[in-house]
Amino acid sequence: MNFEDEQACRRLCVDYVHFIDACRFKEFSELFTADGLLELPARRMQGQAEIFGILSQRPAGVVTQHFCTSTRIEAAGAGAARGSTYAMIFRREGGAEPAVLPVPMMEPLSTGIYDDEFVRTGSGWRFRSRRMRAFFRRQ
Repeated sequence: MNFEDEQACRRLCVDYVHFIDACRFKEFSELFTADGLLELPARRMQGQAEIFGILSQRPAGVVTQHFCTSTRIEAAGAGAARGSTYAMIFRREGGAEPAVLPVPMMEPLSTGIYDDEFVRTGSGWRFRSRRMRAFFRRQ
């Protein structure tokens, strides 16, 4: 795996959080292969069409912020790679005004690791699968 391939996979991870937090669901779904898998603790979505369909039904006023770090990418054969990214996710509902954080700090919705499988396609690198393993979840 060369540097450009590794950077392209890292860019997918960055675009993932930017697109989901900005409610750019079409672009978000296109980060996956046509039959790509997105598996979250509470939901499993298979394919671009299902990912887009489910996310585009998100109620207005839901705001998320994903803070991701420590992304590691490694080759997994010709045109394939795997990786992992640590994540902390905040979510709130309602209003355009910033939420007031309780002292000392608002708890995240969850923390965990995204386990990724990447594949090079005719359109560039895409997620074949992205699975979230939660470490901590708010009840």
